[in-house]
Amino acid sequence: MATHVLIATTTVGVGGAASIDFTSIPQTFTDLLLVMSMRTSRSSVADYAAISFNSSTSSFSLRVVSGDGST
Repeated sequence: MATHVLIATTTVGVGGAASIDFTSIPQTFTDLLLVMSMRTSRSSVADYAAISFNSSTSSFSLRVVSGDGST
């Protein structure tokens, strides 16, 4: 059975943030689960969050759940 350990929580206020750094991830961890809840004020285009780890943006698995606010 998986055990999750909360290592950080960040709340970004109005206006967003250019970057968020998590610097206290133990080196003994083998997996990292990020859970994000985001919204955008854009009404006609999709928005996204770009994620990188140690300056790398490749070799990661991805799962996307999206909605349009009406269904």
